[in-house]
Amino acid sequence: MAARSTEVTLDNTTQFNLFLQNTTLVHGEWTSQPPDIIGNFGTWRSESDGVLTGTEGFASYAIHDPDDVEIGVLQVHWDNPFAGANSYDQSVSPQGGAEGFSLFHLGGKGNDASVTFRLFKGDCKINQDTGEISCSAAQPLTVSGTQSAWRFCAKCHGLFFDGFPAKGVCPGGGGHAAAGLTFLLLHDVPPRQGYEIGFHFCEKCSLMFRPATGLGPAPGDPGVCPKGSGHNAQGFRFVLQLSNPGGQGQDDWARCGKCKAIFWDGEADKGRCAAGGAHTRAHTLQGAPETALKLPFLP
Repeated sequence: MAARSTEVTLDNTTQFNLFLQNTTLVHGEWTSQPPDIIGNFGTWRSESDGVLTGTEGFASYAIHDPDDVEIGVLQVHWDNPFAGANSYDQSVSPQGGAEGFSLFHLGGKGNDASVTFRLFKGDCKINQDTGEISCSAAQPLTVSGTQSAWRFCAKCHGLFFDGFPAKGVCPGGGGHAAAGLTFLLLHDVPPRQGYEIGFHFCEKCSLMFRPATGLGPAPGDPGVCPKGSGHNAQGFRFVLQLSNPGGQGQDDWARCGKCKAIFWDGEADKGRCAAGGAHTRAHTLQGAPETALKLPFLP
């Protein structure tokens, strides 16, 4: 077990995506690296890798507007030494005002530290004792929207994000292979009738998944990721529509009860599951198949 470790979370309360520019690990080794893109939040971890050593690193992100234009840049720094106090600092540009941003950190004590950096739009201040945030010239802190570039994979039949040059990891081997429609998915809105919450992008394999509920034999089970172990949620919190007779969208999408990924259940071929064999639709605690999902798509 490492003598020192730091888990870093970057909490993005703005409506803008964050794109990784560079990372530097001054001391230690990565146990998980900063994600390439952050929607609502991203998490990574580093730890010491020698005798009487600590861990220290930097990560910087570009802030892009909805038209994919860079409008700012931020950097976070963490230092968990073997001897002495932990330290953290951060910078963001432009800073403050109606067009700028504010960036703070909370937590970070101890040998196995956990620190959260929080990004806000506008001129904000934080009370380090209470964690209370006050902002002026700021946008609302809860921002919803939609994200496109979600596609059907012709090899595994899963729903994956096709917005990066790398195409994730497919249970059918290699990267995912996009085919058919491009789906436009809702994220970060309050629960509403006819929709289901709790869906996430897996930063390891690029599939959409939903963990098991808090009930049943395996509460919070993250499923099986084709890259190994369970899925790892990053970015937006997606809200998907349940199947219904009307409205625009493609029916017969479902959650696999074995791997927890979302897959196309509209034909006899159920694709390839990371848990082995083909996908199988998840069942409720009462034993009935879960209601299918209807995904809206671009014209």
